[in-house]
Amino acid sequence: MSADPVVYCLQELTDYVQLERLCADIMNMSGYAGIEPIGGAKDKGRDALHRAVVDGKTSIFAFSAREDWRKKLESDAAKVKDHGHACDRFVFVCTSPFTANERDKACDFVKAQFGWDLDLYGIERLAMLLRTTCERVVANHQGIFSPPWFPSAGGLSLALSNDHVVIDHVDDDTPFAQWLARRLLLEGYRVWCRGLAPLAGTSVADSVREVIRQRAHRVITVLSPAAARDANISARRTTAHEVGRLRKEAIVIPAYIKDFNIDGIDADTKALAPADFRGSWAAGLRTVLASLAASACPRAEKASGAAAASYMTESLVVMEPEPLYSNAFRIQRIPEEFLVTELDKDVPTDFRDLEQAWGYRYLGPKRVISFLPAPREVRQAFGVSTVKHVPRERDGSVEGVRVFDLTKELLRATVQAAFLQRKLRCCRENGDIYFPQGLLGNEALSVNAVDGDKTWFSVVGERTYRNGSKFRYHLAPVVSVKSRPQAGPELLLRIRLHLTELDGSKLDTKKIPSRRKALCANWWNDKWLIRTLGMMQFLADGGESVVLGEHPNQVVIDTWPRAWQAPARLKEEAIDVATAELQEEQSDRHDDDDDDDVDSSYGTSSTSQASGS
Repeated sequence: MSADPVVYCLQELTDYVQLERLCADIMNMSGYAGIEPIGGAKDKGRDALHRAVVDGKTSIFAFSAREDWRKKLESDAAKVKDHGHACDRFVFVCTSPFTANERDKACDFVKAQFGWDLDLYGIERLAMLLRTTCERVVANHQGIFSPPWFPSAGGLSLALSNDHVVIDHVDDDTPFAQWLARRLLLEGYRVWCRGLAPLAGTSVADSVREVIRQRAHRVITVLSPAAARDANISARRTTAHEVGRLRKEAIVIPAYIKDFNIDGIDADTKALAPADFRGSWAAGLRTVLASLAASACPRAEKASGAAAASYMTESLVVMEPEPLYSNAFRIQRIPEEFLVTELDKDVPTDFRDLEQAWGYRYLGPKRVISFLPAPREVRQAFGVSTVKHVPRERDGSVEGVRVFDLTKELLRATVQAAFLQRKLRCCRENGDIYFPQGLLGNEALSVNAVDGDKTWFSVVGERTYRNGSKFRYHLAPVVSVKSRPQAGPELLLRIRLHLTELDGSKLDTKKIPSRRKALCANWWNDKWLIRTLGMMQFLADGGESVVLGEHPNQVVIDTWPRAWQAPARLKEEAIDVATAELQEEQSDRHDDDDDDDVDSSYGTSSTSQASGS
C-alpha cells in the first residue's frame, strides 16, 4: 500500500464516472477554467471539451484509469483525429505512474503523429495538485477519498473546504432548520443541517464542531428560548467564533426565530446583526441570502431539480441550437363567406355517408352550412334548392352560432372530409378515420423529411404480441383546429392507432392498452413527426400546400408545421445509453398478457412515448 493516502485512493479508483468528475474539477482549477464535460460511451473520443481563454487554443481531454496508459493515449488521440475534432492541445489524464523518459516519448509521438501539444498528467502530478492548489477538490469526492484515509463527520468529508452553510440548532427548532436548509438548497448553496445529517452512533457535539472547523463557510445558529438555555449549542457557537477569528472574518449568522432573553447568549453572538425570522420567515430568509451573497458563499445555479440531477451520470443537455417542430400547421386561406345550402331531401343527423363527401354543419332536416359548395355526389343524392352566401364577419354569429366557433368547426370538418374523399374509412363505432388495408401499395406512405431526405412509413401493419396472438394496426389522423389572436387559426394533427383483429373485427377493449404500448415502445418524437408530415403531404397530393375547394371558396393549409429554434438540444448519445438500459431492464420483466387495468376507448392514441403534439 502507498504511504500517501491520496496516491493510494487514486490507485484504487476504477469507477470511470467518478474519475471523470474528479479530473474535470482538477483541470478546472489548473488553468482550464470552463472545461465542459461531454464524456460517455459515445463521445467520439472526447471525454471533455475545453476552449482555452488564455492562449486561444482548443484542448481535447481524455481520462483513463487503465494501467496501459500509453496504449489508451494513442487510441484516444486517433479517435479525436478520425472524427475531425478541432484540437490544438491534447490533455491526457491517467492514474498510472510513468518516468520522465516515457513522458517525453509520449509528447514527441503526439506532436509527430497528430501535430498537437500534449499535456500529460500522471498519478504523481495529480496527487501533488490534490495536496496543494487543488486541495479543496478532495472534500467534494468523498466516494474516492473515503474513510479511513479521509475521515468524515455527519456525512461530510473533513478534508478542508470551507464551502458549506452549516445550520446548527436544538431539537425543538428542527422544523424551522429543515425548512431553511431546503430553501438554501434551492438557491444553489451547499447546506449541512444537524437535523438532516446522519449522526446516529456518533457524538453530535464533536461532529458539528468538526464540520464547522473544516467545511463551514458560514454557520447559521438558530436562536430561540430553548437554544438560549442549551449549553451544547452555546459551545458550538464558541467554536464557530474561534474559526472566524482565525480567518479574520465573522462566520456566524444568528437567526432569531422566537422572542428570548438575549442576556442568555454569549457576547460575541449578541454583537452580531441577526437575521430576524420572528415577524416573517420570508424577511429573515432575504437577510440570510443577502449575507451569503455579500460573503461570496460558493453556490451552484438555482436548480429545483437538483435531486433528480444526482441520479444522472451524464448531462442530457448540450448548449447547441436545435429546431423544434410542432404538429400545428398554419391555415393560409379561409373562405370569406359561409354557404347555407337548402337541400331537396331531408338529411338524417347520423347520416355518415354525407360527411364522407362534404365538410358541413347540420342546421335542420334540409339545411346545412359549409365553406365549400356541395360536391357532385351530394347534389345527385339530395338535390340543391338554394345556396345563400353569408359573409364571414370577425364577430357576431351565423344561424345562432358564434362565427369564431363555426369557423373552427367547419375547418375541421372540411379537412376530415378531405381524408375521407381520399378513401380513408370511418369507424362506425368510435368515429376513427383510418387508413384501410390495401389503399396504398405495400401499405406504405412516402414522405419528405425535415432534413430533405425521402423516407416512408407503414400506415397498416400486423404485429405479434408477446403471448403469440396477432393483431392489426391502422394509422388514424385526428384533426382539430385552434385559433390564436395574433397567429390566426392553425390545424392540429395527431396520430391515433386503430387496432383490430386480423379479420378486421373489433379488438377486445381490455387488450388495446397493452398492444398499443408494445407497438409504440420505440416511437419517439422523430417517428411521430415523420407520420404527421406524411399525413399532410398525403392530403397535398404532391403540392406545396393542402388546397381544398376552388377559389374563392377555398381552404389552403401549409404542409410544413410551425417550428422554433431552441438554444439547447438533448444529447442523443446519452439518451441512447439510457434507452438501452431501460430496454435491458424491461427484458427482465415478465408481465401477464391481459392484466392491464386501464380504462381506454377503442382505438385511442398511443401514450407510451411523446407524440410530438
